Amino acid sequence: MGEFVKKTLVGYKEVPGGHSDPECSHVILTLEEYERQLQRIADAEQETRSIKHEAEETLRRVRSDAQYRIQAAEASAAQKVADMEGELEEERRESAYQRGLNKNMLRIARERANADRKLKPKKEHTGYVVVASEEKQYRYWELVFMHTKALGIVPPAMRAR
Repeated sequence: MGEFVKKTLVGYKEVPGGHSDPECSHVILTLEEYERQLQRIADAEQETRSIKHEAEETLRRVRSDAQYRIQAAEASAAQKVADMEGELEEERRESAYQRGLNKNMLRIARERANADRKLKPKKEHTGYVVVASEEKQYRYWELVFMHTKALGIVPPAMRAR
């Protein structure tokens, strides 16, 4: 083991209390002890670097795996969305087709019901239903004569009569 010493003006002086002496300021090691101490430090530093490198490699691998899983999940989700959009578009087309069929069926049913009630479509008639029709004959000249007679004027055509 090394010598526990204190520094003086002339050099180093050994302290009697050893390591626990409050005057102890330095430790003098033999060459073998010093090399062993350096070897322990180098081994500890190497172990630290090795553990740090392994941790960085593990972290890089975990991040790479996570990134791969994220990309796989995104691709899967994108595929599902594309499939759903395709199904949605197909359902929309089917719905439009069914609405067209329903509209056609309603038209046919309406035409049959109107035919049963003997109603004609508006295209074939003017839109007015004639309930009663009679012809009247107006005597224009008689009406004009009565009005003018009341006023005291006789139209020239009536004078000749």
